[in-house]
Amino acid sequence: MSKERRGGPQNESGTSVDRPASNRASKVRSAAKGRTSPKSSRGRGSTSDDDAVARGLVAGFLLNHFWLKLIAVLCALSLYAFIHSAQNTQRTIAVKLVAQSPPEAAEQQLLTDLPGTVDVTLIGPRQQLETIAADDHSITLDLSAARSGSVRLVPSMIADLPPRVRVIRLYPAKLDIRFEKIVSRAVDVHVTLVGKPAKGMEVKGDIQHTPKDITVVGITSEVETLQSIDADPFQVTGLGEGTHTRQLRLAPPPEHTSYSTLMVSATVQIGKRLAQRQFDKVPVSVIGIAHAKVSPAVVQVRVVGLPDDVDALDEESISARVQITSEGGEPPKSNSLELEVKVPIAGVQVEVIPNKVVVSW
Repeated sequence: MSKERRGGPQNESGTSVDRPASNRASKVRSAAKGRTSPKSSRGRGSTSDDDAVARGLVAGFLLNHFWLKLIAVLCALSLYAFIHSAQNTQRTIAVKLVAQSPPEAAEQQLLTDLPGTVDVTLIGPRQQLETIAADDHSITLDLSAARSGSVRLVPSMIADLPPRVRVIRLYPAKLDIRFEKIVSRAVDVHVTLVGKPAKGMEVKGDIQHTPKDITVVGITSEVETLQSIDADPFQVTGLGEGTHTRQLRLAPPPEHTSYSTLMVSATVQIGKRLAQRQFDKVPVSVIGIAHAKVSPAVVQVRVVGLPDDVDALDEESISARVQITSEGGEPPKSNSLELEVKVPIAGVQVEVIPNKVVVSW
């Protein structure tokens, strides 16, 4: 019994066998052999063996219990998605703003420039927020009473939201509404001429246009300050003799106003340019009675005609006379008679001052 405890188990011949010691000796010899063979450890085959071992380890890691690992990954992803979908998040959408205007009978004009949309910030579960479309919602602003003042936009104006979604902010949150009374009145139209007619021509008289005035409808502050409405200028450059008519556009109406018409018809008369000249001492002659006296003895004669015709005249070429005739007896000793003036050029207009003289004999 003592030998077995000291030497370990024995074989049939009585020799003790120490198996653990023998195994340890084999491992030591193998390690020593590996250390004493550096050339073999550095060979090409060692690299291939290491790669193969690494691939084997990776393959074993991935393929061992593959389905359990796949199910674990899927469960983790599902849990992650569920947790994050249940968390509240925020989203901002642009909601259309619809205004209910006052009836025409109210005669009120809205002056506030309303935005087309309102930015609405929502909070709620991500899945519910993603189902909300901005086109499915709108904010209605009731302005039918036509009252000026501030109007607040509140969350209750957004309806039909999912149960867990609520509005936390609206921008703009307040609108300043301003109305003004609509009035109407007639305003004169003003037309101007620009340019010069053809050589030797001029505009005769004033430009004529229809209508003379138009009706302006709009807010009081604009309509009451209008003094006249300008039309496009009438261009007469190069126009010859005759009557010329054109359609002219009016200047654009001020903001928040309208015109009864946007066009006027204008007409100008073009004629030959005339010159004027006055002769102050044209003598008066009496025909029919010799040695008659006339008062005044000289008169003023004003002539109007083409420039060349007027320049050719002088006092000697102009005659101013009265004719005395006796019908059924001797004429009276004194009489006020109308003057007759003649010029040697046709087409010249003549005016005499005075147009009557007193003749006595």
